[in-house]
Amino acid sequence: MRLRAAALAVLGLSASISPAFAETWTLIVQPAPYSQNPPPHSSWVAYQQYSDLQTCLGQRMTLHYDLWQSDKDLSMRALAGVCRSDSTGQIVTGNDGADDDEW
Repeated sequence: MRLRAAALAVLGLSASISPAFAETWTLIVQPAPYSQNPPPHSSWVAYQQYSDLQTCLGQRMTLHYDLWQSDKDLSMRALAGVCRSDSTGQIVTGNDGADDDEW
């Protein structure tokens, strides 16, 4: 009975801390001004953090439209942005869903 109670306690503890370790992604954008030949991703800057990769990738177009009237340069940099895993540094461009490089 003690073993069962201990196992249930461990399961409950791991279930309660799992969301804290969810992988987050940061949209990074090239430094200003926008360029069709940007520098390496290691020099790009963090713009906004998201709870998952698909949301991060999907927000680029939304940000592009939202920023267009107020800051066309940032609008273009957001559209060309890439997503970086906050835990591994993996870079995903979203163009083909493949990893491009490491941070």
